[in-house]
Amino acid sequence: MNYIALHQQFAPQGLFSTDEVRLVFPHFDNRRLVEWQHKNYIRRVANRWYLFQETPLSEPLLQWTANRIYQPSYLSLQTAFAFYNLIPEGVYSFTSVSTRKTQVIHTPLASFVYQHLKPALYFGYQVLRPTPDGSPIDRPVLMATLEKALLDYCYLHPHLATIEDFAAMRLNATLLREQVDPARMKTYLALFDQQRLGQRIGMLRQYINDYA
Repeated sequence: MNYIALHQQFAPQGLFSTDEVRLVFPHFDNRRLVEWQHKNYIRRVANRWYLFQETPLSEPLLQWTANRIYQPSYLSLQTAFAFYNLIPEGVYSFTSVSTRKTQVIHTPLASFVYQHLKPALYFGYQVLRPTPDGSPIDRPVLMATLEKALLDYCYLHPHLATIEDFAAMRLNATLLREQVDPARMKTYLALFDQQRLGQRIGMLRQYINDYA
């Protein structure tokens, strides 16, 4: 297999793994990856993951990358808050939850942070299908629903105990009041089956009532 064959097969998706390459080209020699990096044809993103140099970086591509380089995972926490316009500032790393161990992966593209959730709590995400720049490329992105992102955050941050703690997060209370689905929140909360989490969500509701 030569570079032209690799490019024809994987350039449309941009990001690819050595596992994917071997499925298509079983006799692929990993030494070619080093050669093609030296020629600036591709660049290494993370262990076993590579990106074609000409692939334009975009928010949807980075979100898709976050999902792919550490599986299973879905975007949540601060990244989801930014996606739903709940926080005023940009987020400089991509935060996800995973059933695997907590991990931080620093790459030339961005930093990707993964926090552990037990398998029973791995739910409550939607599949986004962004098409940046009108591209027909299918790069499905797993993103927490608003309600699940809030629950994930409160579950993983047990120090949240007062309305002031929530005020310090600078969440847009008006948008929360408009966008949170109370029925979905109640259903998801019951699945966590944790009394203290329920108390924190009650404090979040009070924050929304006081600040919206």
